Amino acid sequence: MDTPLSTSWPVARSGPIAAWAFLRILGAVYCIAFLSLLPQIDGLIGPRGIVPAGEFLEAVRRAYGTSAYWFVPTVFWWSASTRALLLVCGVGALASVLVVVDRLTTPALAVCWIAYLSVVGVGQEFLSFQWDSLLLEAGALAILTSAWPAALAWLYRWLLFRLMFMSGIVKLMSGDVAWRNLTALTYHFETQPLPTPLSWYVHQLPAAVLHGMTGGTLVVETLTPFMYFGPRRVQAIGAGITVAFQCLIFLTGNYTFFNVLTIALALWLLDDETVLAGLPQRFVGRARRMLAGPPSDWRRWPVQVGVAILVFVNAATFWSARRGPSFSARAAWPGGLVSRGKMKAACGKPSGTDALPPGFFGSGKFIPTTPSCRRAPIFHSTKSRPPMPGSMT
Repeated sequence: MDTPLSTSWPVARSGPIAAWAFLRILGAVYCIAFLSLLPQIDGLIGPRGIVPAGEFLEAVRRAYGTSAYWFVPTVFWWSASTRALLLVCGVGALASVLVVVDRLTTPALAVCWIAYLSVVGVGQEFLSFQWDSLLLEAGALAILTSAWPAALAWLYRWLLFRLMFMSGIVKLMSGDVAWRNLTALTYHFETQPLPTPLSWYVHQLPAAVLHGMTGGTLVVETLTPFMYFGPRRVQAIGAGITVAFQCLIFLTGNYTFFNVLTIALALWLLDDETVLAGLPQRFVGRARRMLAGPPSDWRRWPVQVGVAILVFVNAATFWSARRGPSFSARAAWPGGLVSRGKMKAACGKPSGTDALPPGFFGSGKFIPTTPSCRRAPIFHSTKSRPPMPGSMT
């Protein structure tokens, strides 16, 4: 018999229903990521690709010795051949389908995470975006979610808070006056990398409207995240604002699965009753099968250990990033574990300002420090344009 869901506590009780819905969407996001990589990965990082993964790993090994395996955790240390790249993406895609259909969910999530971590580790410029880090951190939490959803709810909210709040703060702290004088969106829609057909029409809006939209973006990203920790009704309003904001970004720009994943994270701000109301009836029974309360001891202690590790990693990498110029490559957490660092070419160890601040609470991005490394393309500077809405780039 189904246990009634509690409504006595004023803070949103995201539980098994929200967890079940989130994991299905996460599986779909993984599927999008792996299927989009399959036809491209050989040309991007294959043996004859633009930036071959094998050469990248060899450069990392020469520069860091045995520490290279720590800095770049990836299965491609065994082989970075075309067959290996396609196999990992294919296995990841199959595992993501298992997550979507709710079969062997926890093992499948672990396979997805290891596969995507491996690809991101060698993806260099092509997989160094904000949404890649976001998927890895959300994926790491997801592995533990099936065992004890309630224990992970606050970490998901914390992840969403960091994502949104840092997206707004980085715009104000970038030094670009376009955000401070509210003119950023007057040219954002024509300069963003992948505009949608609707972008042209939005760009034609009166300047006053675009200035208002710029101000609205800053308000949503810097103030709305604090609603995530308020009473139940406030959290629900915060979730609605976040979802609406992400839908607007989705309509006016192509940022792959970023918006979908952010919307999925917003599910953790809602009561199970609210999520249940939006689920098709045929899925309700499956959703209710997830554990509603604290699990048994043999399920509980791995979750507690995992949560402690994730909290420690977030704190350690944030502290390392705050140290700025004193940031050390050897002090960095391995790239990819939560918010992975990126060794751009790894021919020389970073020092001084070569270690740039991360997108959010993760290891620094490594820039080549020797002339021989500069043959590889480096992530383009964004100083010529302001950070994009909903982005920390």
